[in-house]
Amino acid sequence: MPGIEVRTAARGCASSISSPRVGQRLLGLLRLRLEPARLVVEVLTEQGPAWYLLRQGTAGWMREVVSRDGFRAFDLLELDDGEVNALGAAVHVGAEASASDVDLVQPAQGEGPAEVAAFLAEQEHVAQVTLTSAQGVTSGLVVCVAPDGALTLGRPTEDGGLRYAGATAPQLREVWDTWRAGQ
Repeated sequence: MPGIEVRTAARGCASSISSPRVGQRLLGLLRLRLEPARLVVEVLTEQGPAWYLLRQGTAGWMREVVSRDGFRAFDLLELDDGEVNALGAAVHVGAEASASDVDLVQPAQGEGPAEVAAFLAEQEHVAQVTLTSAQGVTSGLVVCVAPDGALTLGRPTEDGGLRYAGATAPQLREVWDTWRAGQ
């Protein structure tokens, strides 16, 4: 019975799957799972972290969602305008999210101001987003959603700090559009 070989480039090892019951979709997902994630969202909640990841293969993209309980869901997809809705759901931002009135700076060195810690503790959802372009350039973003749904984005400053400022759902969409254009 012929086997199908899946190579892990990072470890240089190979494993074989030799069951005729393994479908092409599953094999495609397994292969894409070996690709580095281009977009990673880690949502921090009281129940634990949850993840949303996008990986690019030669024929398309794979979305991986990991629940706080560790359950994984995979889907093959085209990177179209509809996927921004999945990203919004992952970071708990509704289409009508309003901007918060926050304007705080976390310095690059040392402990941040007490206001930053208090602000983060008050948030309903905090997500760390890592975006990697096709050229390997990485950028980061923190998405904070208050209990009333108000949105705050934490963006890197020129000196290596982080500035938290109110933002709207369309501004989060701009981040997505810029990242997607670089793919």
